[in-house]
Amino acid sequence: MSPSLLALALLLGGTPPKAPPPFTAAAVRTAEEPGEIEREAEAVAALAGELSSQGKEFSEIFQAICARSAGAPGPALAFKAQFGGLMLWTERGGRPKLLGREDWGLHFIYGGWISAFFGLEEALSTGYEKERRDSASAGNAFDLGDLAVTYFGAHWAERALADPAGFPAPWADGARSLETLPPLTLGKLPAGALPTPAESASVEAWVRSSL
Repeated sequence: MSPSLLALALLLGGTPPKAPPPFTAAAVRTAEEPGEIEREAEAVAALAGELSSQGKEFSEIFQAICARSAGAPGPALAFKAQFGGLMLWTERGGRPKLLGREDWGLHFIYGGWISAFFGLEEALSTGYEKERRDSASAGNAFDLGDLAVTYFGAHWAERALADPAGFPAPWADGARSLETLPPLTLGKLPAGALPTPAESASVEAWVRSSL
């Protein structure tokens, strides 16, 4: 399955595939990296599961994972692997709630994972395509809120990988938090409708304010 189809299947299906683990689908740069990423992702999934079992909210789990990645010997690889780990956690029953909604937590994680492993443009186009397909599906519609959270995850991952020593720091030390994101009041469009330029701009504005 191509990266585009795999990523789209994740967003359309609502849950990660059972096998293979999502992070193993990524192109690799060195012979050592797949093993490193796999180990890191497993550690992230275990940490997320442990914190979740203690009753921690997703915002607290994400902060702890960011702190772990920031302190790693190779933070760029660690921030990449953390989205693979979060995917594993959700596959194993993790229930990330973002702005009061579990589906938005999943959109954030999926957007970040696609961006980290396949690139920002892939994540943005996949997120839009998922909503476009929803707009043509009976009983469904294009959801601007879903798109905004997917884009937020995609941009978050892209910035973390580009500047692993800088951008994630406030998310790791608690100065920034998923708990204090701006309210997201963007809703679903009428059946069959696609976003206007003004509606697309409102999505982009929310993402910028969240980053």
